[in-house]
Amino acid sequence: MNRRLRRLLAVAAAGAALPLVACTATRSSNVVVVPGKLVPRGAKVFVLAVADAQQRRKGAAAGSGLAVGVGLRDALFAQGFPPLLGDTSELETGLTEASHLGYDYLVRSSMVQWEDNATQWNMNPDIATLSVALYDVSRRELVATSTHTVEGSPGDYRARTTDRFIPELVDHCLGTLFSWTPTVVTGR
Repeated sequence: MNRRLRRLLAVAAAGAALPLVACTATRSSNVVVVPGKLVPRGAKVFVLAVADAQQRRKGAAAGSGLAVGVGLRDALFAQGFPPLLGDTSELETGLTEASHLGYDYLVRSSMVQWEDNATQWNMNPDIATLSVALYDVSRRELVATSTHTVEGSPGDYRARTTDRFIPELVDHCLGTLFSWTPTVVTGR
């Protein structure tokens, strides 16, 4: 093969790989746990209502809070923790209600970041960050916190919404708090 043909093939291979790099989603997590605190399987968990996420330029992402709350409830149930999705988002009210109902732990979460860029052509990726705090109901104290961020690919040319990240956000945050191995990974 001559030198010119080899260069042409090398340039073509590099060009073909470029869309793959542009389609890679990024992730990051942060966990703070009180030493020695492990939530036993089967512990009853009260989940506070989640407020809708606030986008920088678009205001509230309607329905995002309910979707996250349902995702938290469903993930806990699937892992053997009996959950109850509460009607309140207030911590003190939730702790009191959880105590009266005989729940062991309370989960409080918020969408720290939520950007649904709505168009696949602007090269601004969708991004979402979920923060979850775990409280011991009987002691009324914070046990652990977990945060997970997913940023979509700037090169994703399909029209999709940020709520596609909810299963991964929930699985990673709760998995680290309740000691299960997170398995959900959202494609871009």
